[in-house]
Amino acid sequence: MCCIWKVAAEDRHCALCAHEPCSERRMGRRLPPDEYVQIMEEVTGTSIRGDHRLSAKVWARNMVAYQLFMDGYDNAQIGKAIGRSRCTIIYAVGKVQDMLEAPVQYPNEMDVWRKFKELLSLRQNT
Repeated sequence: MCCIWKVAAEDRHCALCAHEPCSERRMGRRLPPDEYVQIMEEVTGTSIRGDHRLSAKVWARNMVAYQLFMDGYDNAQIGKAIGRSRCTIIYAVGKVQDMLEAPVQYPNEMDVWRKFKELLSLRQNT
């Protein structure tokens, strides 16, 4: 299965992320979605919910959406947690995948990502 679309691995590559279907997606849930949002808000020092279009807030929302997706939540659950539609979640996951594939092009976003992952890891292990 692909990380975003339900595509059989033997059929073709994922149309959205243009790579082989992802096997890294975890289906076990560790924290509720609101915890992910709270962690990101601690990292950024501001609320990420709402209609903010500032680049830093958009990236923060995208990163939360990506991590929730990778931890097994579906697009509707993620959208509800961050106040966005499921279609926006698909786009956000793709944007973060692009960032992770070319981290040199996104130095500020990668700093936020590392801090978020570090805090998330600490919370998941407690």
